[in-house]
Amino acid sequence: MQQVFTKSKPTLEPTGLFSKCVRYWPLVFVIAALAGCARFRPEPISADKTFSDFDARSLTNEDLHAFLETNRVVTEWPCRQWDLNALTFTSFYYQPSLAEALVACGRRAGAQGVVGWRDDDLALSRPWGFDLTSVRTPVSVWQGAHDRMVPFAHGVWVADEVPGSRRHLYDGEGHLSLVMQIDRILDDLLDQAGLA
Repeated sequence: MQQVFTKSKPTLEPTGLFSKCVRYWPLVFVIAALAGCARFRPEPISADKTFSDFDARSLTNEDLHAFLETNRVVTEWPCRQWDLNALTFTSFYYQPSLAEALVACGRRAGAQGVVGWRDDDLALSRPWGFDLTSVRTPVSVWQGAHDRMVPFAHGVWVADEVPGSRRHLYDGEGHLSLVMQIDRILDDLLDQAGLA
């Protein structure tokens, strides 16, 4: 991610827990965002069932093959090289509750209708109320050139305007495909927060 900053203005010095939240805001933000999607539903665990279920899983399972083919994830079988996309869909096949949780997160995120999307689009076309060159908080900008939701030029502009921002601007990525970079994004956030 690249950093987005505005010109410094006099601020109060945060102390205590608030100070730590401010210092590690990228990590706090990610944890808060993920926590909003998490739901804990305790279920009894049977060691025998867990082992038998795990032993029954196979990357050469024909039903798995049909599932991956139906979802246009693989074109050859057996798959010679497993990428993150294929392994993610395999986890959905063997653990449908993961896919259900992903769908539930999407539904919850869009529960207010188009209001959030509308506000995001308006924010692209109106002044934000601060000057990006004055931002002093660590910022990373992750943007794909094939993004159909946020213009690539906008990401480039933000990265150019924010002093010291980290530029992660990719020709081969879109809006949602950056999710495949989650390990790198999280590593970058931890580094930005001084926790790497």
